[in-house]
Amino acid sequence: MLHIAVIIIGFLLLSRIIRGWLPVKGLTFITEQQFFDRIKSADVQILDIRDPNNYEQEHHPNTINIYLGRLPYLYKKELDQDSEIVIISSSKSTIRKAARILKKAGYNHLSGVLWIGINDSKSKEGQTKANISIVS
Repeated sequence: MLHIAVIIIGFLLLSRIIRGWLPVKGLTFITEQQFFDRIKSADVQILDIRDPNNYEQEHHPNTINIYLGRLPYLYKKELDQDSEIVIISSSKSTIRKAARILKKAGYNHLSGVLWIGINDSKSKEGQTKANISIVS
C-alpha cells in the first residue's frame, strides 16, 4: 500500500514539473522589440508576476505587479479580459504558470517576456542595457 502511495505522489510531482515545460496554447513569447512596440498600444496591460521585493527594486513603468501566488485571487480586479496581457517574469516556466491561470479564466491574448534585471545587464562601461531579454 505504501509503495502505491509513493508511486502516485511521484507521478503527481513529475506531472507538475513536466507541465511547467509544456507550451501553453495562446501564449506567445515575444522579442524585446515586439514588447516595446506592443506597450505603445492602449489595449495592452503589462503584468509583472515577480515577487514584490524584486518588483520594487526595478520594474518597467506602467506595470501591474501581482505575484504569481496571488494571481488567482486578484486578476479579476486588475486585468481587463479584452486587452492583451504581456506577462513579465524572470522565468519562462513562471510565465507559463501565470498564462495557464489566466487562460483558464478566459484570457486569450497572452504574451510573455523574460525579465533580466539591471544587475545582470551591465555593460563594460557600467551603462544599463535594456531590461527585457529576448525569449524564443
